[in-house]
Amino acid sequence: MTRGGAVHITQKDSKAFERFEALLLIVCLCVLAVRATYIESPHGGLLNPAQFLTNEAFSVLLSGVLILAAAAWFVAGFCRRTVVYRFSGIEWGLALFLPAAVVAVAAASNKRAAINDMATLIAPMAAAVMLVQILGSQHRLKLVLFVIFALGAVTTWQCADQFFTSNAEMIADYESDPQKHLEVIGAEPGSFEQMLYEHRLYGKDIRGFLTTSNSTGSLLLLVAFAATGLAADCIRARRGRSSDALTACVALAAAIAWVGLIIVRSRGALGAAVVGIVLFAAAIGFGRRLWRFRVVLWVLCIVGIVAAVAGVTAYGMRHDTLPGGASMLVRWQYWKGAMAMYADKPLAGAGGGNFAVLYPHYKIAAAPETVSDPHNFLLSLLSQYGPAGLMGFLAGFAVVLYRAVASAGRFDASEGVHGQAGPSGRLAMATLAATGSAMLMLRPLLNAVDLGDRIDVKIYVMLVLYIVPVVVFGVVFTLVWFSSRTVAASPQQCGRGLAAGLFCGIAAVAIHNVIDFAIFEPAVLTLFWTIVACLFAADSHARTVAVFVPARPLRLAMIGVTAILAVAFLAFSLMPTVKAGRLTQQALQDGFSTTTLLNQAAKVDALSPMASSTAGKAYLRRYADGPSPNAAILERAADCFREAIARDPANFRHYEKLGQVYETMADRASSDRRRKHLEAAFAALSEAVQRYPGSDRLHLKSAGIAEAVDRNEAAIMHYRRAIEIEDAYRRQFATMYPGRQLFSRLGESNYQLAKARLAELERE
Repeated sequence: MTRGGAVHITQKDSKAFERFEALLLIVCLCVLAVRATYIESPHGGLLNPAQFLTNEAFSVLLSGVLILAAAAWFVAGFCRRTVVYRFSGIEWGLALFLPAAVVAVAAASNKRAAINDMATLIAPMAAAVMLVQILGSQHRLKLVLFVIFALGAVTTWQCADQFFTSNAEMIADYESDPQKHLEVIGAEPGSFEQMLYEHRLYGKDIRGFLTTSNSTGSLLLLVAFAATGLAADCIRARRGRSSDALTACVALAAAIAWVGLIIVRSRGALGAAVVGIVLFAAAIGFGRRLWRFRVVLWVLCIVGIVAAVAGVTAYGMRHDTLPGGASMLVRWQYWKGAMAMYADKPLAGAGGGNFAVLYPHYKIAAAPETVSDPHNFLLSLLSQYGPAGLMGFLAGFAVVLYRAVASAGRFDASEGVHGQAGPSGRLAMATLAATGSAMLMLRPLLNAVDLGDRIDVKIYVMLVLYIVPVVVFGVVFTLVWFSSRTVAASPQQCGRGLAAGLFCGIAAVAIHNVIDFAIFEPAVLTLFWTIVACLFAADSHARTVAVFVPARPLRLAMIGVTAILAVAFLAFSLMPTVKAGRLTQQALQDGFSTTTLLNQAAKVDALSPMASSTAGKAYLRRYADGPSPNAAILERAADCFREAIARDPANFRHYEKLGQVYETMADRASSDRRRKHLEAAFAALSEAVQRYPGSDRLHLKSAGIAEAVDRNEAAIMHYRRAIEIEDAYRRQFATMYPGRQLFSRLGESNYQLAKARLAELERE
């Protein structure tokens, strides 16, 4: 066994394995490129009939590519006579997180969401373990960095386009046809959801290719600090015109990323960037001096974190909000709900992807909206995966950060990028061709955007949406690669600047996501763990390389465990999700066989409630649109919603829809059967209210049905509760939006109706 940084992958057994590793590296970079330029939804989301698969299935496929690539490396690596392995410490985090995630799946209400969320989080971690093995040579490390710089430029281009033109065009399109936009987001005219959509629309949110400006801000933080770190090394080690060219190109990549971060205007990302810049300046300017006081600094850092957590908690408990305005008020409410959720399941957690299902039960009634994440990655992991899951995720990158700091004092000041060759021409061209092709071919398939009827409009949309991003990517990548080609080759490692930049980017994203959830967006998560792997690879002093000939039992054990995990992923996550996703999309495209295909999808994926719920809604629409009432259709709808309840019993929406079915049955039933159906509707809505006690809308519905079946005491209770919730919401609305005209969540007419009926019933 050999320890140290002297063994390189390029010096290992055979060229064939090197080419295999290069192929896996290109595959991972293609996934990163697609994810960074596509809004990915691992938990379903909106259904687009034009897509080939559902968003959920596409997301699981991309995660599956990373998982299977990592599995392929481990199988191939341990099939060889001599194994070369770099232990980074990410393995400890993965080994702790995986069993915690499995336990969380067992405790989850929606087990399909829990399984796919587990796959989404594990895939980049497993890929990072593999990348640590592959990035043993500096030309491969720089290849990854160049791809990251190019993706940062593409993101900045998209943000600039939104800032100058796209957002204004979207506002104009919305004002010309609001209903079209509301149908896409699934909101009713005059609803609270419409108000929130308009608030974001007219706020001209700059989000790049991702879901929010915060997500794009986190992605650009990672790119900007990585480019700044490499630029700092280039400046320190500048030699001749060839080095000047590399310095200029890397500095340009850094400047583009920082400009993009400014355009995005994410306050959380900008605040984290300030902290990261301070850390970076201290590492570059005073690294060696600070190293002498490392123990004191570690103690101060830990004490500072504890003090900050205690101070924020004390302030929140005293003022029932956080300092920082309306956004921090709602974040405190999210955090309180997350802690209440964790208190109910302190060991296993609620299950990955299940926060959105359970949060309504813990939501403060006055809070304006439900959310799918507490906007704090620590609380998100704690509430969904329990303490073990949280510690596993943190350990995966904290160990790498610690090793980077521990080795910082041993860098030679002469080390820098001036002695590093750029990626080989063949590998660089293959990477550019593969990533460009993936973006050009997969993104239209994933987005499935309507290009319009006119040929000139189609050409324009294709250029702006698909071709220009690939061109920007190719130009930036080629510039940086060509400038690095003229730098002389040397075994020197990357300098202190790159390591500091990568470290500060990781730290900045972690800080940012203490008040946000951007890190869980697959694009940000994949780039985050890629940067973690790059940090380990950039620091030769932190690496431990083991070269050994494993005994046959160990070889078989490693291959067997890897194969079992890969097969489990295929059987429980990838195959059922993809098959059901394809059937669901066929159902959306085939109006005659919609329910038949959705029922098939429900059978294919026995864990997901989505197909059953969608089939139930389709039956309701068929009943409403049919020429004559057909009670059998309503019975089928009820069966579908009961099946959805069995697969996701904590979701209030399934009970609400079941109550709607019984109400519809009651409308055309005889008096005796009408009361029976209304009693069933009231029972279903009572279950919905139990799961979402802060919904004024559900209380109002329950009150109306309670009156219809002569349950006046229950009606009084529900009317009173609906009024109390609306009043609390109105007070918070006035706090959050002072001077703005009130937008009633319950609806003014419903609010007055509830007051009138409550007064009438109390008099009786």
